[in-house]
Formats: sequence, C-alpha cells, structure tokens
Amino acid sequence: MTKVAGVTAFYIYFFASLLSSDAFAKITGTVSSPNEPAMEGVLVTARLNGSTITYTVATQKDGTFSFPDRLLVNGTYSLSIRATRYKLDGDVKVDLSDVSKPVSLKLRSDQNLAPQLTNAEWLTSMPGSMNDKKQLYGCTNCHTLQRIVESKYSASEYMDVLARMAQYSNNSFPLHPQIRVAETSAGARFGAGTDKFADFLASINLSAVDNWKYELKTLPRIKGVGTRFLITEYDLSKATTMAHDVVVTKHGKVYFSDFGDNQIGELDPITGQVVEHRYPVLRPDYPKGGLDLEQDESGNLWLAMMYQGGILRFDPKTHEVKTYPVPKELMNEATQQALLAPHHQEVDGKVWVTNVGLNKIHRVDVKTGSYETIDPFKNMPKGERHSAYGMNSDIHNNLWFNDYSAEAIVKIDAKTLEVSVFKTGTARSRPRRGHMDANDRLAFAEFYGDRAGILDTRTGKMTEYAVPTQHSAPYDAVVDRHGFLWTAGMEADRVVRINTETAEVIEFPLPRQTNIRRLFVDDTTKPSTIWIGNNEGASIIKLQPIE
Repeated sequence: MTKVAGVTAFYIYFFASLLSSDAFAKITGTVSSPNEPAMEGVLVTARLNGSTITYTVATQKDGTFSFPDRLLVNGTYSLSIRATRYKLDGDVKVDLSDVSKPVSLKLRSDQNLAPQLTNAEWLTSMPGSMNDKKQLYGCTNCHTLQRIVESKYSASEYMDVLARMAQYSNNSFPLHPQIRVAETSAGARFGAGTDKFADFLASINLSAVDNWKYELKTLPRIKGVGTRFLITEYDLSKATTMAHDVVVTKHGKVYFSDFGDNQIGELDPITGQVVEHRYPVLRPDYPKGGLDLEQDESGNLWLAMMYQGGILRFDPKTHEVKTYPVPKELMNEATQQALLAPHHQEVDGKVWVTNVGLNKIHRVDVKTGSYETIDPFKNMPKGERHSAYGMNSDIHNNLWFNDYSAEAIVKIDAKTLEVSVFKTGTARSRPRRGHMDANDRLAFAEFYGDRAGILDTRTGKMTEYAVPTQHSAPYDAVVDRHGFLWTAGMEADRVVRINTETAEVIEFPLPRQTNIRRLFVDDTTKPSTIWIGNNEGASIIKLQPIE
C-alpha cells in the first residue's frame, strides 16, 4: 500500500476545516467575446495553485457563472475555459483573499481547431462511409484521432503502422505501450479489408496535402439544463495511470482499476490523496493491468485481471487480496479476463468471467478456485461472430452478458446452463457494457448504435434510446434509482442522461478530452452523482448535476 498524491490538497483542506466560513470565498463572473456579449455553455475551470483538484462549472444563458458556496478555500486560482473556437484573452488568476467583484472573462477567436476537436467532431468532419469511420473507434482505445489526421503516412506506410499497432495490447496508450505475447496480424486485428482501411487513413491525413480538404465541423455548445452541474476532477500522481473503472463502495470509499498496471487505486475525494494497493503479477511476460472492477453483496471488490490470467477479490476493510488464477489447461497466449460478474456470488458461491482467448465463459468456485467452462455460442448459426463483453448477474446469479460482436443480450441460466438470446432492435448495435439494477433491469450501451437501452430481464421487454450526438460510441449505461438512464462514450466528451418516462435527453459536457469507459452512479445523493475514470488522462471525474 503506497500513498502517492494529494499531500498539498490535504493540508489545504485540513487547515481550512479548522477555520471559520471566512476561510472560503466564491468566484462568480461573466464570459463574453466580441461576437457574443453573453456566452452560454462555456466551461470555466478553477484550480488552486499547487492543488491536484480542479472544479468546473458552465455559464448560463446570460453568460454568468458561479462556483458553489463553501467550495473554494482562500488562495490564488488559475482559471481556464473550454469553448471550441475560443480561448481566454491572456492568463487569468484570481486571489480569493481579495475578491470583491465578479470576474469578467474575455474570450477571443481561436481558429486553430485541430487541438480542440473531440473524436466525435473529427468523425463528423471527415469524409468516408460509416463503416470506414467506425473502424476508427478501435483506434481511440489508445489515442485520439488527432494523432491520425495530423500524420503524414501514405497508404503503403500505413500498412506497416497497422501491423505495428496490432502488436500492442488494448490496455496501452502512447505513454505506456504494452506488447501482446500472442502474435496478431493487422488483418486479424483490423479485418480482411486492412488495405482499404490503410487507403482510408491516408485519405483523411496530411500525407498528400498541407491542409485537410474537408471542413472541420464543431458541435454547438451545450445550453439549458445541461449547463447546471459541478465537475470535480482529481489528477492522479502518475501520467501513466489509466483509471478505467471507478467504484464507490457501500462504505463510501472511491476505488479505481488501473488498466495499465497491477494496482487498485483508492481516492480520498476530500483531500485528493491516492493510495495504491498493489496485487500480484501472475504472468510476468504479459501486459499488466485490470479492467472490470465490480462489487459483491458483501462489499468486496472483484477485478478482472486481463492478460494476467485470472480474477481477484479485494477486501476494502483489510486490503487483503485473493487471486483466482486461470488453470494452465485453460490458458493460451491470448488468455484475457476482461469482464466478470460477482454481484450475486452469495447465491451459489460462483463468479462468472470471460476468457477472450477461448471465446468462452468460465464460472469460478469461490471456495475451491476451480474453473468451469461454458460455451454459450456453440449452437449459434455457423459463420456468425460472437463475443461476450459487459457481464452482469441477476438476483438468482443467472448471467446476462452483451454480445459485443453481434447485436444481442445473452442469458445463461445458473442452474440449467440454458442459453437465451434477446436481440436489440438496432442492426449492428454492438452492445458493450451495462449494469443491472435492483429490479433486474439491465441497462446497456450500444457502441456502434449510438444508443442506450434497458432490458427488463423478467419480462423480456427491451427499450432503446438514441443519444443526441452522432459518433458518441456509448461504452456503458446504468439506470439510477430516480429512473434516469445514464450513458457516455469514448468519443464525444459528453455524459448523457435520459428520462425513461418522458424520453427527455440531457448532455453534460466535460472540461477536457476524456476517454470515458465505465460510468458509476452514486445513488446516495440526489440528484445522483456520476463518477468516471479518464482512461487516457490520468484523472478521476465526479459530475454532480444541479437541480
């Protein structure tokens, strides 16, 4: 266990807590530009000098912004903004020990759009078929599309680049690449049309031109209800930390899985301090890191260990780690435990887990550590592609998983092992992650479908909802106890809230590029609080809507 961050923030908050309300001050102000005297939907971020924590609010219809009372302790803050096509007219610092009037933020035009565009905006801007563009979704597992469109590789050179990319594991990014042990060809990784994909990549980059031959398109700023929130972002101590899944435990502690290293992180949301809980390396020559972090009924955390070949249980009270390695006879070079379902292992003592290397499902006996293997696809029509992704168990510990290579939700009965298939209403939807609520309603995200859905597992009724922004690529979905369906994806830097009764859809923008994976909804607050790991930005984000 290693303490690694947040020391400065800790002392700031510790001493502030001993002081009266005079220790706090408030930043309010307006945002304007020559073209817009009152700018709505501009994100304003404040960071106390030396702190690892930032706070972000949005401007309202009249161009005003205000940070909540008793949030900012006295000190000097640097302010920054996010508003595509604009930048601050100079550095802005505010000394809260001497703030007596609202801050006036003046913006000026910034037409250098390339560093400002989200992945979704690049996808909207570039020419090409929908199939061409959706192949790029896989590239953003590791990096932004700006890296591609600013490159100068020709189509033939891109064939070499794709061959090299195929060797990197999916828990890599530019600051921390990891190599697969299993040999993987570009064709196996990117499909049979790899040469055509290389042609497409060369057609949208700067290999033959000095400037892009297509218009760079931007999304309109968020307005109305979507501007009413507070975002708190916690910087992690190492730029290489890949915060994938964030979980708030039943005892109110915040934990996250590190996609690129063998550790579970623990965050103190008051001080910003991070503690690293290391876990054993099971396969030294294989990529490190875990993906799916889940909680069982007893409050234990379970982690899918990816290429390390197994799963583990972590006790938040004692910090004890128990690993369940995959038996050697079930191992190969492509073995990968990405997703698991321990939610109701108290029913029969079994935890469900994927095995990508075999394209099968295992059921792990918690007491003995033995692995049982189930092939849910053996009776599927020949020639079809199938793969298990987001996994959840209902109150009977039946498994429900998303068939990511197809367009269905699949159930495995815990007693009979009978397989049932529930097709989505959207072709090529590619359902990815999701969560089961207390009423056995499964929320799921459609990565290719730009939708999120709810399957009532008791009745079989399925309802799907479109998200407003094309190419959002929803990765995860969850229903909160207030009846809202939440989703977000890897491309648009926006969190989506859907009213399942009225179908009203609200988007909440994030203050910087955020490779959103898992959403965690903390239902102990009203409205619910959303937690997100910035998988490529070494931070954790807390989104609090304001009613």
